[in-house]
This record gives sequence, structure tokens and C-alpha cells, in this order.
Amino acid sequence: MWKESSGLLTLVLGGVLFGQVEVLDLTKRVLLPDRWWGVVGDSFLSGTEPVPPLDLSLILPQEVYRFDDEFVFEVAIKNITGVPFSIPWEPDWTKIVPEERPDRLPEGYCSAALFLNAGPAEQKVNLVAFGLEGSEEVGGSIRVLAPGETVRIRAKGNWSRLTRSVQTDLSPVKVSLWAEWVYFYGMRQTLAATEGVQWETGACSEPQEVTVEP
Repeated sequence: MWKESSGLLTLVLGGVLFGQVEVLDLTKRVLLPDRWWGVVGDSFLSGTEPVPPLDLSLILPQEVYRFDDEFVFEVAIKNITGVPFSIPWEPDWTKIVPEERPDRLPEGYCSAALFLNAGPAEQKVNLVAFGLEGSEEVGGSIRVLAPGETVRIRAKGNWSRLTRSVQTDLSPVKVSLWAEWVYFYGMRQTLAATEGVQWETGACSEPQEVTVEP
């Protein structure tokens, strides 16, 4: 059971206040698809960007869906280092890199994308993909996670891409879903403060199996 107030998620277990988790709710915001990837750094293009030290958990409201359903899901993101770790937190990139100055990256710029993937892995389909950007020049656009702190992102999804890629008849389909966080720019600067810190978890959640019916 959970209650929400002013962007904070309060978990109530057996009537006991468990804690408050900040939620970035994208379900009521218009996402901008023209530049969802943000600015891509050279290290990402060369395949050398390190894995973010984040533990992701996918939270789904149900286990059975229909192909024409629109659904809401959440991704919990936890800092698994022993030091503060920053993530971009603004979905509207025009607030970070204005269209009139696309050639200038603001101070402390960073960008990342969160994906909701469907599979099996060898046939991975991006059901949902949206970008987040941030800079030190725009207040609230970077979220600093304390060691062990968790935040959540809430978003909407649908099965339109899965329908085109997987559905071949009118039978129900078993699908694995998992969340994936990809840093595109600025992570090396962020990781400078975590030099020597080790982590074991990559930036993908454990897959969850659901059934999608016609």
C-alpha cells in the first residue's frame, strides 16, 4: 500500500510509516521526442562509458495486460555507492540547452535516458524511452542521491511497438520487461568523486514476466 503527496511517495507497511520517496511523475507531462537522447559524449560513442552505480527496480501494477492497454509503471533508482551520486532530473531539455544556443553546454551538464524494454533479450524492443537532462545552472535539474537513497520515476507505456514486433497471431504472449538506465554525457565527471568505490549492480532491473493478451 502506498500514499502520495506533493511528489513524495510514502510507503505504509502494516500501518507503519516506512519512509518517503521522491517521485518524478512524467504521466502528466508532454515529453519532447525530438532530442530525447540529449547530448552524447565521445566516451559513450566509443563504448567506454562506465556502468552507472545505480540499482533499478521495475514496479508494475499488474501481471496481465491487453495489447491496446495504456499502463503506468514506476522505476525505483537507488544509489548503491557510499558517496552522493548525481543524476539528471529534468525531462524538458529546452530548459537546459535552449534552442537558440544549441552549441553551448551549460556548466555541469549531464544527460541520460531511461528505457522500458520488452523481450526476450535477443529480440529486445524499447517500449518506452525518454531522456533526462540537467546542469548546475538550472535549479532542481540535477538530483543528488545520498548513499543508499532511492527515488522513483513514474511514466506511461503502451504495447504498440510490441504489437508490431512480436504479435503474430491472436494468442496471449509472455513478455519479459525490464528497466534500463543509460548515461549519455557527464557521468565521468560525476564518477570522479567515487574513485575507488566498487559496486556490483549494473543499471538494469531484474526482468519481470507479464502476459499480454489480444
